[in-house]
Amino acid sequence: MNRFRSRNARQRQIPERILDCIKAIDEARVRRHVRSFCEIGPRCDELPSSIHSTLAYLKAALDEYGYHVQEEQSDSEYQTNVIAELPGTTSKNCVFEIGAHYDTKPNTPGADDNGSGLAGCYPLPQLVSESVNR
Repeated sequence: MNRFRSRNARQRQIPERILDCIKAIDEARVRRHVRSFCEIGPRCDELPSSIHSTLAYLKAALDEYGYHVQEEQSDSEYQTNVIAELPGTTSKNCVFEIGAHYDTKPNTPGADDNGSGLAGCYPLPQLVSESVNR
């Protein structure tokens, strides 16, 4: 059984349904997302068109999975927070939140900062939307 250490050092088991979701993640698909983000190029305020392209990419995928997508202004002139909501079917008062930043340092493709983090989170909305009990 997989285990992780919580902040208070107690041992807790990762629920089987979470482990099943992790096993369902397609590594090749995650790699394609990283490549797509890198092809967009640096995602920073100096290049607003890349920010707009990234937002369009994110919103299109989340829309496809049935999420209600909104943008929330951040402290950046061009960058916004992407908020995607999907109502639960069994746990209507519970919230599951994931996050990753999509901006990069100027003059970098952003594979590790933070294309890989964003692409790693990318399968989760699809897996949750396909779950019967969410």
